[in-house]
Amino acid sequence: MLKSTGDEYEDANNTPINGTDGTKCPPSREVPSVKAKCWTWSAKGLGHGTFTQANPTFEPGNFTAEFTYTDPHGNTLTGTNFSPGVSPDPTPPHTVGHVNRFPGSTDTFTGGTGKFRGVSGTLTGDGQTVVLSVDPATGIAHKRGTSTESGTLTFPRKL
Repeated sequence: MLKSTGDEYEDANNTPINGTDGTKCPPSREVPSVKAKCWTWSAKGLGHGTFTQANPTFEPGNFTAEFTYTDPHGNTLTGTNFSPGVSPDPTPPHTVGHVNRFPGSTDTFTGGTGKFRGVSGTLTGDGQTVVLSVDPATGIAHKRGTSTESGTLTFPRKL
């Protein structure tokens, strides 16, 4: 089981404030004071570290993104996320307490580096984001996200 939690930010137009394209935890490019898209993860047998997303896409009801999980030693797991049936809260998006749910989210792992080299597999689960605060001067919303996923990852056989 892999658990992740973190903070993300959106500007006043509901556009995510991008991080550093999956390389390391931000500050963000657009607003240097904002730590955008930097989550932490932990999984028994795998370890823990940071989780970043790149190239997010929202289409009606669906969310996709590329991801990188990085452990404290610099080993990475990479792949894509697909969340069908995104369930937005009917309240306005930048209202404190607004919740977006991501049921049936699927992470497809396509590779890695270091001890995760050659890893493949799929994890599925549920996630959500909750608006914690909105800066009245900038309209930037601070959201807290959580997810829990389970499934199988396959490591290449060592020779």
